Formats: sequence, structure tokens, C-alpha cells
Amino acid sequence: MSFFSSRTLALAFAAAGLAALAPAQNLGLANEFNAFVFESATLNGGHADGAVAVGGNISGSGYDFLQKNDPATVAIFSQVGLYAGGNVSLSNNGSINNSGTGHVNGNFSTGNPFNVNGGTLFVGGSISGPVNGSKQAGNDTVNEGLFGQQKAYSLAQTAAIRGLSGTTVVGSGPAWPNVLTIDLNSIATNPDGQKVVKMDKSVLGNPNAVLNLTNQGNETVIMDILGGGSLDWSWTVNTSNASKLLWNFKDLQAISLNRTLTGSVLAPNAVVTQNTGNIQGNLIARSWINNNSNELHFGNQYTFTGTAPVPEPATMVLLGGAAAAFLARRRRKA
Repeated sequence: MSFFSSRTLALAFAAAGLAALAPAQNLGLANEFNAFVFESATLNGGHADGAVAVGGNISGSGYDFLQKNDPATVAIFSQVGLYAGGNVSLSNNGSINNSGTGHVNGNFSTGNPFNVNGGTLFVGGSISGPVNGSKQAGNDTVNEGLFGQQKAYSLAQTAAIRGLSGTTVVGSGPAWPNVLTIDLNSIATNPDGQKVVKMDKSVLGNPNAVLNLTNQGNETVIMDILGGGSLDWSWTVNTSNASKLLWNFKDLQAISLNRTLTGSVLAPNAVVTQNTGNIQGNLIARSWINNNSNELHFGNQYTFTGTAPVPEPATMVLLGGAAAAFLARRRRKA
């Protein structure tokens, strides 16, 4: 069996195993990544502490991947820093750090040196521009089917969260509209160990406000934000356990960040734009635009370690079926 066919089999088997991965990695495969984006990304400076996966093209001036040693595992690769289903085109520079591997399905181009620090950059198409470090052109190691599987999983998960019972919170309190304090002792814990807060997006429309989540224990806190359209985010979030905080933006089409957002972001239908401010946790989005050298923070303090509803088994069977389709498609290409 050739090198490529054996690797394809390994990737396909990993795709079929996504269902088994989900209970331990509660956001699905995306739990491994600092950002998991289904369509495109525009990256103008900045860095991600962990790995980044983008289903479509990546463009922009430059970006540093895997700034800290928090890599993703995909199939036979355990030190993934970049995973891209389309082309990568950076006009300036960037890097993959901490012996991380880069995987690009299409072409890779860079204007200034792109540094691969200890790993290997695998590119399915051509490489143009200076790349410092190990690189292999014409070596396709990307399972494109994983992006469709994760999208189906995330869409089902965000809908399942919307179906949970929760406590509705409106803007109120002695310091409102500048400060909103939610005493989590007053929020009931459901049988799955989650505290679910329902909030209309209009509450988050107040500029430069502060959200205090007090008396947070080890339970997962899910902020289920109601309403579609767009949201301009300029809140400060004070929480004692960011790794157990999940924002469910089920219906939003666009989120513009003008201040740091603390907690993991589940926004599979939205274009998320970082204008000013970092994201402290996992990011799951339709598309992603990073301006002004903003950052993604990951690791033990921010990686999502809570629990959220896992899609029903029927949905997971659908997801696993993409592996067989991927394998058949690669055989036809061969």
C-alpha cells in the first residue's frame, strides 16, 4: 500500500471516530483547536496559543500559530498547529511554533519568511515564497470531510443548547446599565451539571459594560444568547473559571469584538471579527476576521473543559458517514 493511501485510510478512520471522541471532547474535534472555522479566515497579525483549523482559504498579512505548546491531534498527527482545507496566502510573515505541523490542502504562498519551528509544513499544492524549515509540497494530508462533520456537530449542539431549560436574565440591578452581576448561586444546576443562563442579545448591546459572574463553582456555565442579526461586543467578563464558560450564539450572523471576550464561543452561523480584543477560549465560527494583531488564548486556563449537550446518535451516524465518502473520493482521484 502506498504512503498516500495508508495515510488516507488513517484519516478516514479518524473521521469515523469523531462520534467516539465527542463525549471526552465535548465540543467535538473543535475542542482540540483554539479556533475551528468552517469557511474562510483573514488574519492580520496576532497569534493563537493553540492550533487553528480553517475549512476554506486563509489570507491576510501574517499570523503565528501554536504560540504555546497546546497542539491538536488529527489522525496520525499529534502536534498540529495549522489545518487548512483551502489555500493559504500571507503577504507578510508568520510561523508555526513548538514543533507544530502545518497541513494545507491547496497552495501556500508568503511574501516574507514563514518560519516552521521544529515541525513540517505539508502542502497539497505548491509552495511559493520563503519558508524557513521543513516543508513538503504535493503532499496532501488534509481530510476535508472533517470540516463538514464538525459543522454538522456544532449546528446540532447549538440547537440542543437552545432546547435546554434555563434562567432568563435581563439588564437589572443597582449598577445597571454599567454593571450586570449574576449570582450563580441563584441559578439552578441541571442534572448534567450545567447552569444555563438565557439572555437576549439586546442586553449585551449596552457599550462598555461589565458582566460579573459571581460564586462560580466547578459547574459548566452556558450563556445562551437569544436573537439573530449582528452583535457589537464591548463587555468585560469577570469569571473565576473561564474554562467552564460557554457562549452559545446560535442565531447570530455577525459578531464584532471591540473588547476581549472571555469564555469559549460557539457561533457556527456567524462571521466573528476581532477588531480590538482577544478571545479567551475555543472559537467555533462560520468565518473569522482578525484585525490589529489580536490574540486567541488557550491552554488549561481557557480550553473548554465543561459539558454541553452532545448531538443525538442519529446525527453522529451521519457525521461518521463522511469518512467513507472521503475515502471513496480519494480512491477515484488516484
